[in-house]
Amino acid sequence: MSDTPRQYKDCDGNDTSLNTLCRREPAWAANQIRHRDKLERELSDAKSHVTRLLAEVARLERLANAGMAAETAAHNSEQKAERLERERDEARDKIAELWG
Repeated sequence: MSDTPRQYKDCDGNDTSLNTLCRREPAWAANQIRHRDKLERELSDAKSHVTRLLAEVARLERLANAGMAAETAAHNSEQKAERLERERDEARDKIAELWG
C-alpha cells in the first residue's frame, strides 16, 4: 500500500476523505469500505492465481527443455550408431578386399 491517503467518493461521485464520508454518509462509507475490501481480496486472489500459473509455466518449460535435451541426445546417439555402422561396413569391405 502507498503512503498517500485513499480517495473516496461520496454518493454524488465527489472526491472526499474517509473521515468526511463517515461523518456525512456513514452507510455510504461502510458500503465503500466493503466494496474496496472485496476488490482487494479479488486482487490478492488474482495475484495468487497468476503466481501459481507462472510456477506451472516454469515447470512445463523445464519439462520441455528436458524433453528437448533427451531428444537431442537420442538424435546424437542415432547419428553415432549410423557412423559406427558405416565404419564397420568399411572395415568389413577393407578386410574382404585384403583377404579377397
